[in-house]
Amino acid sequence: LGFSMAPRLPWLLLLRFFALVVSDGEPLSTLSTTEAPVSNVSSSAACNPYLAYRYLKIANACCVRADGCTDSWDLYEFAVYDTAGERILTSSRASSGYGKSNTAGKALDFNTDTWWEGDYDVGMGCGCWQENKVGGQWMIVDLGEPKTVKHIMVIQGGANDVWAVSQVQIECSQDMVNWDGAPLRFSVSYGQTQLQCSQQGCVVTTCEFRSLE
Repeated sequence: LGFSMAPRLPWLLLLRFFALVVSDGEPLSTLSTTEAPVSNVSSSAACNPYLAYRYLKIANACCVRADGCTDSWDLYEFAVYDTAGERILTSSRASSGYGKSNTAGKALDFNTDTWWEGDYDVGMGCGCWQENKVGGQWMIVDLGEPKTVKHIMVIQGGANDVWAVSQVQIECSQDMVNWDGAPLRFSVSYGQTQLQCSQQGCVVTTCEFRSLE
């Protein structure tokens, strides 16, 4: 893919126009190629990873671009960073399943040449999409202990990847049983998306579009 994941948070990324969506479905802000978003406040009802949780659940919030009823979402990397900008080591505690040998842990391995390929039986294709499939492909990520998360990176296969989604959601928990607040739902590019969190909530700050070549 021509892109490497470093343990430090990458800062110099290409900004594009991008509409953001939070858990209530309303636009949060718009990014341009020259300006950072003015607002850094997410929905007050949504989960906020900044508030030191041990477990985060990432899931699809819409269908993949492919049409098939056996298509699944390919997530190349899900990375979380602390307040110092250091990547937090994480592991997969549970998931909705996987296809072939592409397990959920491959989205946490610091390698964007590997990916998590979801269970085909969920049917993520837009051709057979139903609203009850929101959150149908999910992974619970263990941070080891409750930790403040300031940045989140979501990486998909790129502009030509038909197994990418345009929206994801994140939930927060201390015990994998009780999930606090509503899911934090936001739009993502088909390449790389960065989410920044604070005490007030989260906002998408960077979207990088890349092609599979």
